[in-house]
Amino acid sequence: MLEGLEWIGWKGIIKENSRVFIKPNFTYPLHKPGVTTTPAFVDTLLGVLKTRTSNLTVGESDGGYHGFQAEVGFRHHGMYEICEKHGAKLVSLSRLPSEMVRMPGDSNKLVVELPRLLTEEVDVFITVPVPKIHSIFGISVAIKNQWGCIPSTMRLVYHPMYPKAIVGMNQLLKPQICLTDATYALDNSGPLVGEPVRM
Repeated sequence: MLEGLEWIGWKGIIKENSRVFIKPNFTYPLHKPGVTTTPAFVDTLLGVLKTRTSNLTVGESDGGYHGFQAEVGFRHHGMYEICEKHGAKLVSLSRLPSEMVRMPGDSNKLVVELPRLLTEEVDVFITVPVPKIHSIFGISVAIKNQWGCIPSTMRLVYHPMYPKAIVGMNQLLKPQICLTDATYALDNSGPLVGEPVRM
């Protein structure tokens, strides 16, 4: 991981004491290979980042359709212990103050709810997706992981406008670093059910 970060010049992106937000993919309450970000990957990433800044925050929203609270996913992915070990904050985006935000660019007629933490209090956004086949969109890479930044469990209301919404969200949040957790990839029908492939 450090070799990859050095290759992209990460110290030029993350200044000393930058406020860094890490968005894993905890779209399932348990660690599910190929579906959710591997806890060891987050552990390693925080270990590297804390040599540059102590302002580290890991966050995720509640599961869709009121499926589960983010705190349940944190517990089953060992995030409380991992974040404490590295002095990082752990937040449920569904429990933070949020606001309706107008999307930039071609999506400027679209308004999406987002936590103020992400729109006002982050210097560097790092997205940590899992490579997976998606039954609707073909393949889910680093762009779709930001969908989990919408704090409402009823994110599906945005699905009719999904393409413009997800492009607008990425333009607004501006993830500067993408670290794909390719410990496993997910084949077949994803994003929640499929065949995990050890990479």
